[in-house]
Amino acid sequence: MKKQTFPQFTVSLFATYFFFISYNLVYAQLISHFPNNTSPHRCFKDDSIALLGFKDSFTLEGLGLATSWNKDTDCCKWIGITCHETTHRVTSIDLSSGGIMGAIGDNSTLFLLNRLESLNLAFNYFAESLISPNFGQFSYMKHLNLSGSGFVGQVPQELGRLSKLETLDLLANIITMPNFDMIISNMTGLRWLDLGYTKFGSVVFPSLTNITSLKYLGLFSCGLVEEIPFTILNLPRLEYLDVGSNPAIYSNFRLYNWSSPLNYLGLDSVNFSSQIPSSPGQAPYKLLRVIHLSNCNLQGEIPSWIWRIPKLEELRISNNQLIGDPSKFFQEIISPNLQILDLQSNSFTGNISLYYIYQRLPNLMLLALSHNNLTVSTRADSDTSLSMWPVIFGLALSSCNLNEIPHLLKNQSMLNYLDLSNNNLHGEIPKWLLEEGMDTLQALDLSNNFFTGSLKNIPWRGLYFIDLSSNMLHGSLPIPPTTVIWFAAANNNFSGPINPSVCDINFLKLLDLSNNSLGGQFPKCLGNTSFNLMVLNLGLNNIVGTLPSNFTKCSSLQYLDLSHNGLEGTVSRSLAGCKYLQHVNLRSNKFKDEFPLWLHNLPEIQVLDLSYNSLHGSISQKIKNPFPMLQILDLSSNRFNGEIPANYIRGFKGMMNITVEGRHYMGSGVNSMFRDGYTYSMVISIGGVERKYQKIITTLATLDVSNNGFIGKIPDCVGDLVMIHSLNLSHNKITGKIPSSLGNLKMINSLDLSANNFTGQIPQELASLTSMGVFNVSNNQLVGKIPHSNNFDTFQANSYAQNGGLCGFPLRECGQNLSDSWMTKHEHEGSSGRGLLSLSPWEVMSIGYGGGTLVGLAWGCYMLLSGNPFWVTKWAFLIETYVVGFVKKFMERRRRAQRLKAASKSLWHG
Repeated sequence: MKKQTFPQFTVSLFATYFFFISYNLVYAQLISHFPNNTSPHRCFKDDSIALLGFKDSFTLEGLGLATSWNKDTDCCKWIGITCHETTHRVTSIDLSSGGIMGAIGDNSTLFLLNRLESLNLAFNYFAESLISPNFGQFSYMKHLNLSGSGFVGQVPQELGRLSKLETLDLLANIITMPNFDMIISNMTGLRWLDLGYTKFGSVVFPSLTNITSLKYLGLFSCGLVEEIPFTILNLPRLEYLDVGSNPAIYSNFRLYNWSSPLNYLGLDSVNFSSQIPSSPGQAPYKLLRVIHLSNCNLQGEIPSWIWRIPKLEELRISNNQLIGDPSKFFQEIISPNLQILDLQSNSFTGNISLYYIYQRLPNLMLLALSHNNLTVSTRADSDTSLSMWPVIFGLALSSCNLNEIPHLLKNQSMLNYLDLSNNNLHGEIPKWLLEEGMDTLQALDLSNNFFTGSLKNIPWRGLYFIDLSSNMLHGSLPIPPTTVIWFAAANNNFSGPINPSVCDINFLKLLDLSNNSLGGQFPKCLGNTSFNLMVLNLGLNNIVGTLPSNFTKCSSLQYLDLSHNGLEGTVSRSLAGCKYLQHVNLRSNKFKDEFPLWLHNLPEIQVLDLSYNSLHGSISQKIKNPFPMLQILDLSSNRFNGEIPANYIRGFKGMMNITVEGRHYMGSGVNSMFRDGYTYSMVISIGGVERKYQKIITTLATLDVSNNGFIGKIPDCVGDLVMIHSLNLSHNKITGKIPSSLGNLKMINSLDLSANNFTGQIPQELASLTSMGVFNVSNNQLVGKIPHSNNFDTFQANSYAQNGGLCGFPLRECGQNLSDSWMTKHEHEGSSGRGLLSLSPWEVMSIGYGGGTLVGLAWGCYMLLSGNPFWVTKWAFLIETYVVGFVKKFMERRRRAQRLKAASKSLWHG
């Protein structure tokens, strides 16, 4: 071995020294990243501890997290965890749809993971947690997804610290962003922003127009009240835009000359109030794949450029005022990829063959033509084979004049939903239809047809919506599968008791079995069936028994209709726990109870109908501000007594200030792909006429306490119910004067105060109620002159009957004597009987001659037998003189009354 010289040894020594120096520096650097780890190849220990603490604070039902996240294993290998390749710090957590339940508080160990770049907790349930300000501590965060996870409250302003965010998804939570502009101003690099269902405290679009990096923008159903600026459609990278279901949103731009490279355009419910331009101008419309323009108040025809989009996959343009012949549309379509076509609820006309449509569009999976003026033919050519038709996902042909079920539905293994309602379909439901889509069918609507026979079972295993209403089905009520959310079988002839197994449907939101022949006891389990139940309608049946005392799972119940049954006993106190009840209808039962005072604790109640029962007693005057949302109250035909409670009247804020804009109907939030919601219905008596309202407009307000035993005066505060349309206080024992404050009820169209003990005059202030079409003060003790106005002059005399002191049109003229008043009163008697003055002279003479002949014969026989004594002759002479004089005066009064009537008629008509 050759001996090293000193220089060589020195070089080797320095090389070795620098090697160890470098090694120590690298090792020190590694140790700085892993100070508590014995090996750099394992997960960072503090991160592991933080994750385990996060796991322990929840209930875990999915993804196998409970077994995967184990302290004895490397956390970088746990389900949903990604670590940095070099530092092994946790940088990404994806626990979406993980079945996680619990709350995320400010002290959650999640916030110790300070190197996180991506966090996805979507579609879990975080127990209505607030979004913690500590989310703003993730300074490295690029992707944050908290969608559909049960967060509530305000989005903290601290979220604006996440300046590196590229993705922010808070879709489908119950949250608000009052400081949206301050939060979003720092996120200049956003590419994906989805805030669907979020509510904002100010306008939104001005803060978005400068984020030029945006590719995806979702603002679905955010309650926006502002104009969409055209600059949104000119963002240079925007490919996805959905601002649908914001009814108050509007736009002055037309679909013309936009520059964004859009492939998804969602503008549902944006009010355009115009036609679609005949040309898109220079817009890159050929990039479009999805177009949503439903409920946009669009008019005219659909221009041909829409049908000539080469890659169009989905077109939804329902609920507009569009016209044209769809058979021509199908000739112009050039896209072979069209899969979804929704033309429902327009004004399209013409005849079209269902088989022709599917020949032209072989990939069409969903076709919706419902609610137009179309006649759809379902007959195929004789040489057509069912095997050639495409797989059908959904078919909506409601109100299309169908006479038979389309045979192309046979052998459809992927059928998901089917709507054949409102047609002319007769006979029993075919057996082959009951076998289609056995595992895939989710929604079926056969309502408003003429189907007969019985339906022993509902065979589809995954069904969540079924509507069999308004047919002629009979037999026992079929029980749907436990997956059902919406079950409606109203207006048939189903009989027998309700099978208790209906209570086993865990996710049931709507149960409408009204207007059948169902009987038996009220199912006790219905009071404890599901936290999800929002609508329970069993009205118009023969159900008996008492209400259960265990409405313990009714926290979601909004609509309860048990009217027209034979229920008795007391109104269940446990209903007070149904805090979201909006509509309670117990009309026409046999309840014997006092007024259910505890109902006033329900803050959302809008409709309360307790009429036609045996409720009794007085209503407490001590409760303050009850029923703040109440708009319709019917207590008629009970046995209530005491004074009308002024404290209740003053609490009816819903009858004083209704601020709903536009034409909307009362209804629950339960909906489906066929229904936007369940609209409330009930019988309302207005002007003495009962009418079934299939829909109740949100601005309707009525108060009916007729046919009871109320006493005392009308409280002056009744005049504060300025939004009321009908007020009925008739057939009580109310006294005093009619308050002039009723003149404030400018919206009223029916006022019935009849059959009470009112005194004094009819207030002149009532003459200003120009909307009033029905007015009745008959059977009281009113006096004085009837108010004169264009409106009052239209009311008939029977509106004032049985008030001897009233005068003025249409009764006697004021100033006539009492006998004239008596004559006028009887001249105007109603259809219950004819007054003496209404007889013709010939009728009077006939009565006189007939009666006189009988009396004369009897009198003559008596005189012959008695020898015609003098006193009898004298008595007969006196009677004759009196009768002749009476008849003479009677005829003079009749002629005078006829002249007065003719004069009044002449003045009125001319």
